Amino acid sequence: MEAEIEDSDRKLEIESTEKIALKISGFGGNEGQVRHLDKANIAIETVDNQRIEIEVIIVPKIAASIQTKSQKEIKALPYLRGLRLAHPICAEDKFKISLLIGADYYWSTVEDEIIRGNRPTAVKSKIGYLLSGPVLTKNGSSSKQSAMLNILTDHRTVVCDLEKFWNLEALGVSGSDTIKSQSEVVREYGEKSIILEDGKYTAKLPWKPDFLPLPHNMELVKQRTSSVIRRLANKPDLLKMYGDIIREQERRHFIEKVEETKLPTDRPVHYIPHYPVAKESSTTPIRIVYDCSCKDGRDNPSLNECLESHPPVMNDITGILMRFRAKKYATISDLEKAFLQIQLDKKDRDATKFLWLSDPTNTSSPLITFRFKSVLFGATCSPFSLSATLLKHFKENPGKLSDTLENGLYVDNILTSFDNENYVIDYYRRSRELLTKGGFNLRSWNSNSPKLQEIASKEKTLDKDELTKILGMQWNAKSDKLFYQSNTFEMDKKGKLTKRYILRQSSKIFDPLGLLSPVTVKAKIFMQSLWTLNLEWDEILPEDIQSKWILISRDLATSLETEIHRSTQTQNANNRKLPTLHVFTDASTHAYGACAYIMYDRKPTIVMAKNRVAPIKTITLPKLELMGAVIGARLADHICQNFQETFSEIQFWSDSQIVLSWLTSVKPQRQFIRNRIEEIKSLCGDNVWRYCPTKDNPADLLTRGITSEELQQNEMWFSGPKWLNSK
Repeated sequence: MEAEIEDSDRKLEIESTEKIALKISGFGGNEGQVRHLDKANIAIETVDNQRIEIEVIIVPKIAASIQTKSQKEIKALPYLRGLRLAHPICAEDKFKISLLIGADYYWSTVEDEIIRGNRPTAVKSKIGYLLSGPVLTKNGSSSKQSAMLNILTDHRTVVCDLEKFWNLEALGVSGSDTIKSQSEVVREYGEKSIILEDGKYTAKLPWKPDFLPLPHNMELVKQRTSSVIRRLANKPDLLKMYGDIIREQERRHFIEKVEETKLPTDRPVHYIPHYPVAKESSTTPIRIVYDCSCKDGRDNPSLNECLESHPPVMNDITGILMRFRAKKYATISDLEKAFLQIQLDKKDRDATKFLWLSDPTNTSSPLITFRFKSVLFGATCSPFSLSATLLKHFKENPGKLSDTLENGLYVDNILTSFDNENYVIDYYRRSRELLTKGGFNLRSWNSNSPKLQEIASKEKTLDKDELTKILGMQWNAKSDKLFYQSNTFEMDKKGKLTKRYILRQSSKIFDPLGLLSPVTVKAKIFMQSLWTLNLEWDEILPEDIQSKWILISRDLATSLETEIHRSTQTQNANNRKLPTLHVFTDASTHAYGACAYIMYDRKPTIVMAKNRVAPIKTITLPKLELMGAVIGARLADHICQNFQETFSEIQFWSDSQIVLSWLTSVKPQRQFIRNRIEEIKSLCGDNVWRYCPTKDNPADLLTRGITSEELQQNEMWFSGPKWLNSK
């Protein structure tokens, strides 16, 4: 039996009697998860005022709220009329489960009487009749369209919300409540568990409360380490590099040798296996990965299972890229071995032991024990610890420089841009100095500033790669152009194409700013068309559909060759006016969306675009146009919050006369229209909405789709309509 209890209301007022460790496996899961939960004793009052004493396990949440749409359909069933239900039908759209009766108490609650009909079955119980089974939808469709009562009431909504499969579509047009809650967790951890000592930060591992004891798994790790050594013995160069990395980590005090003595009783002792992973990097061609998820037996936890896995606070990628494109001179750098620069609290170090050769040149030499003195790469909490440490450092060194660094930070990369080349040099000097105060080294610098390139080259901090990776894209600093990564995209696989494969391929195109939207929208529309065919995930697609995808995939691959001018600013800041922002919106029967242009000195440049496929349920074109206008308003708001400058003017453009009329009308509208108009007005304020002919509307391209060749030659997409530069 499970009971749900929340700290906010504690409606059931249950008091815990003891704690238990319970291994829980979800439906379809391969392994169970150990949870430490409270137990309590409660009594249920029956319909005849009797009491049933039961024992419950208290959990924060049993399940998501249950929709009651299907329940309301049973009101019309004559064979169920007049029954006293365990959960009465109410007017609310949802209700929350507070008590879940398990099999251990089911038969002491359920009685013998069963009432059957053409839909749900009613079973008499001591707390009222319980309903189970399928119900008809409003259109009276077959069992495929029905739902299991009180388990899943509208699975078509869950399955068919195709837009959720493209998570990037939420970037720039969604709220930030999650980010706010993450920031609070990071702040609290930074205050309680991170300290600065002798120019280095020390962090505690964020252990879960009442975690199960970690096993002393030395024998298992010894076997896995020996296996790695045997594999590396066939590759002497790789073995030497592996040993050199461990030796270098010891020299730099990231790790230390330890003697195997009597086990401490006041802290966990645990060993971690490790293995090599090759990297395409000039600074780190090979990386040693520590397997903190290794388990010694089914019932023993791994190190990662004992640690909190809070997500780090990440800047929005679209915001970073916009700021990176905002000014004439851009810079990128990264923190050298960022995790390892944070020392690990002494009481946590014995939980990070590992084994390696006493003589790295002799694979037959005995294994000796090391342990980490620093936060290690591979622990589930490491990105969170790094994020919290850097944010704490910026907070304790307030100023414009810290704000710039914090706004440009993504894990261990920092991107930004400046108006003036002298600012770039000043930023290079002072940012390195500021981060050195916290024990961090900013390296791998690159910039389109010749002066900075010269200085960084002399000081051996310059990234020598011709193309620098930046958040899933690539940047050629000399030409100052951005490129897409195309090496992971597969074009042809005819004969084996499935819905799962196509979704996977579509998702490989990383385009957070939406600059390839006129081409990628065709893949989204195609994917949604597959959805309407009710095909299984791994069912081989019909040959005609496979042929269509082959054509689309080839076009997608070609679109990745598109070059993007990085800077939206055409010249230095001297004697120029503030930029203007122009947002175009549109919709077709297949998709809706918006694109935005920043214009300096009458030279507009596309900065960001967003589109979404139209819902499968048919919606009128004017309503879709209105939804496109909502995306445009959200997009403008996102750009204003993340761009580095204030706009002298913001203008919105639509080719829908109906939408423009709705936005200016004072007549009462239906709720769907009214809600969206209210959101648009709240986001846009007094900014003007104007009419734009369809032929001059660049947003039309991202709703109907064009070929990659047409995109690369389409000046209107990259620079807006020709008449815009006369505004």
